[in-house]
Amino acid sequence: YNAQADRVVVQINEGVRYRCGPVEVVGAQKMPAGPIVQALTATNAGTGALPLPFQFYDNAPANRGAAAETNSADAWAEGRPACFDVISLRSLSSRVTNTLGQHGFFLSRFNLNVVTNAATRTATLQVKITDEGAPATIGSITVVGNRKNSREELLNYLGLKPGMAFTSNLAAAINDRLYHSARFLTNSVLAGTP
Repeated sequence: YNAQADRVVVQINEGVRYRCGPVEVVGAQKMPAGPIVQALTATNAGTGALPLPFQFYDNAPANRGAAAETNSADAWAEGRPACFDVISLRSLSSRVTNTLGQHGFFLSRFNLNVVTNAATRTATLQVKITDEGAPATIGSITVVGNRKNSREELLNYLGLKPGMAFTSNLAAAINDRLYHSARFLTNSVLAGTP
């Protein structure tokens, strides 16, 4: 309190501003690090493009989450001020989770940390994978509600068989293929955990 000015004076020491440095993936064995780095750093911010006019689609994009991620400005971009807040780190964490799912690793565990370097005033975004888990594979396939098309015809058309790898994009691709076959009024593809 400054009695002479009759005011409360707040002094703020901001400290060092850290800029985003590289993204480092540690502990990945079967999962390639490249897609994780790309998911964390991909952004369309700064393209200077005007907003697109309305476009009509007969169905929604297969991977809505990926489309939203690439358009967000919360990516880890080198040279930009580094984010240390919980909300930004949670958003970056969801990008890692989605990328692991796109490659079939649904049960992975990882830690996301921001490691600072006082000498260069940069921050490294470190993804430490503690457990990749086994890649998901299709165990059994159940077809319900088909009347005109046999199970075998559907599985041949979709290219599905037990033992093949399962990724988050596969369910969307199956839905899309069934929709474009023009044989079904509605369809849904659901994956269950073992």
